[in-house]
Parts: sequence; structure tokens; C-alpha cells
Amino acid sequence: MVIAYVYITRYSLGALDENTSEDKLTQIISSLSQAIEDYKKSDNITVESPYDFIDYIGDNTTNALQDEIYQIVDNDFTKFSFLLAELEKIITPYQIKYKDSSVIISSIQNQTLTFPRHYAFTQDKTYFWPQICRHFHTFSWRATLDQNSDFIAQNHNGSEEFISWSKQNYENLEFHSDIEGTLHTVKQGRYEDYKAMFSHALNTLNQSYYKISNASNQNEADLIIIRDLTNSIGIKKHLACSRQGANKPPPFKFPKSCSGAEVNCGQNHIPEYDEISCEYHLKIDTNDRDCSLPHLKKVRVYFGLKTYDHLTKKQIKVAHMGEHL
Repeated sequence: MVIAYVYITRYSLGALDENTSEDKLTQIISSLSQAIEDYKKSDNITVESPYDFIDYIGDNTTNALQDEIYQIVDNDFTKFSFLLAELEKIITPYQIKYKDSSVIISSIQNQTLTFPRHYAFTQDKTYFWPQICRHFHTFSWRATLDQNSDFIAQNHNGSEEFISWSKQNYENLEFHSDIEGTLHTVKQGRYEDYKAMFSHALNTLNQSYYKISNASNQNEADLIIIRDLTNSIGIKKHLACSRQGANKPPPFKFPKSCSGAEVNCGQNHIPEYDEISCEYHLKIDTNDRDCSLPHLKKVRVYFGLKTYDHLTKKQIKVAHMGEHL
């Protein structure tokens, strides 16, 4: 499922004019290429560009993009051809034949409070597309992940939708079958009092997938990576991360991750289960209003890290989001 569309139009290059240098334009094109490359990490985010990318003349522009590039290089046709070719090489794989810039702008403007989200991409955080609200802009792959996570926290309707959207959004996480029920085990208030913190924890785990090792003997080091990541993404709220000291929770059952050779997991098509130790946890010691929780009413997000021989990446299993076990 596509959880978000990220649109690249002429506005994604920022405010180009006769004062833009050739070196600056080259840098912008290079940065755009890298930004789009980053989005390939996510299977549930789609990048699209209109078929009139170089021809579109918007409300606040008097020239098409190709004309502006020609001016920037002082009408040097060789330089113009080279830069235009570089730009088209980046954009062409993402151009949609039936979508022009006006259709894309309308899709962003008229979206409702559900998924998929529609984002206007711009590299310059001080430049925004005309007619598009600031909160509909995104600036990088990581920013898009953070925005999706925040959207879930702020706009879901009930615990069922919170979990449903989370499963769709956090594509690198596997959730326990009873994960929704664990939300209601919090001992201070209700799960809604921690929706931002829960989303921050899940966003952190989801993004840590790209940073942690794939070695089963490096889990402790991976916990440090996960902990440190809480400080730099999303709401940038520090969450301690450790293993359970005492009274370790029993293993949680997750459907077995089968290799390609194991077409039928279990007998008679009944899936086998892996029993996963999920004693690792992110510690939530305040609610969303930053009020400290009593010692016996702390909130935790328990997860496991599991390495499989047939998978290239360590799998993250989310078992419990609620009371301290």
C-alpha cells in the first residue's frame, strides 16, 4: 500500500531566477538526485513528477523551467543541453503521463485526513510552493517519515485505526497479534495520553532498521543506536532503551519467517510460530504533556531483534505498548 505520495515539480528546485548561478543550479540538481534516491529505501512511499515538469508556467512564474535554465547559463546552448539532460535523467523515471502540475497541486490541496498523504517536495525549507500550505511540504525522506508518524498520532480515530495506520506506515516493523490490546494496559490515564510518545517510539524503531547491525551478537550495540536515534528524529524526545533487568516477560509468539524453500510453514497450512524474546524496551516516563509518571505506572514499548539466515536485515518485532511488564 502507498502511504504517501511525494511530488517533484519545478517548484522543488526552489526560487530560480537570473541571480541563480550555474554552480548553484548544478548543486540543486545534484541534491535533488540524492533526495530522490533516499526515497527508494521505502516501498510504501511513491515519488511522482508531472509530464510538464520543464514546460509548466505557474502562478508566480513568467518563464518555463527550461527557459530559466537557459538564462542561468547565459544562453550557452551546450551548458543548457547538459544541465537539462541531467535533470531529465533524474525526473523522467518518475513522470506520470496523465498528471500535469495543476493536477498534482490539486491533489495536495484537496487531500483529506487519511492515508495516503500527498506532499509537495522542496529542498529549501524557506521556499514553499505557491497555493500549498506549509504543513503539506516535505524536505527529505526522513522528514516524510517523521511527518507520517506525526499524522498518525494527531489524526487517528481510536486504537484500532492507530494500529492499522501504524502497520501500514512502519513497514519495517512486525506487530504482535494482540498489540492493540496492550495499548489499553497503561495504568495512568489512557493510551491517547501517550499517542505522540508511542508514535515517536515506533518511528524510531522503524528508522533504526536502516542503521542497526544484522549480527545476533550486536543487539546491545543496536540498543544504543536506537536510543540515540530518539534524540534526532521526529519530536526529538529522548527515550532510554535497554533490556529488562528482572522479571523478564515470557517470549512472544510471532508467525514464523519462512525462507523461500519453506513454502508451507507448518503442517496443513497452519503457520508455525517463532517464540521471540522481547525484553528490549523503549522507556516512556512522561505522557504527551511531559508530565512525569509515578514509578509503578511507567509506560514501555517492548520489542525483539531477530536475525534470520535467509534475510539480509535484522527483523524488529513489536510485542507490547503499554504498562511496564
